[in-house]
Amino acid sequence: MTSATLESPTSLVSLQVKMGLAIHPTEYSFASGPAGGNNIKKWKCPEGTFVFNFSGHNAIINTLSVNAEGVFFSGGDNGTLTFWDYNTGTPFQNMDDVPQPGSLEAEAGVFCSTFDMTGTRLITGGADKTIEVYAEQS
Repeated sequence: MTSATLESPTSLVSLQVKMGLAIHPTEYSFASGPAGGNNIKKWKCPEGTFVFNFSGHNAIINTLSVNAEGVFFSGGDNGTLTFWDYNTGTPFQNMDDVPQPGSLEAEAGVFCSTFDMTGTRLITGGADKTIEVYAEQS
């Protein structure tokens, strides 16, 4: 085990509390999602330069994920799922998470997400206590 000295962090000034964070696996960039929704931001590393907004997901953003091919995902507290082009910020698919039978409608939220190692399947954890796997349609 080695020890390392960490540098002081660079702070990005923003007035909104961040809920979601996704680091691109091959590109030196990341995205952050606000608690207020509809204003996900893309940033360039290492200096934290603002690139653009992903506009259109009108929910409290709980989770963000991105794969190496540039598919970007945002999941909301209201169960909305949005898939975006990470390079342009353009949404290309919107879906609603359907709570499992016996769950309350309020349990439609998406809390966490990640792409698998291949980048072809999205795995989410929801308010209804389920794990769901979304695969690209062939």
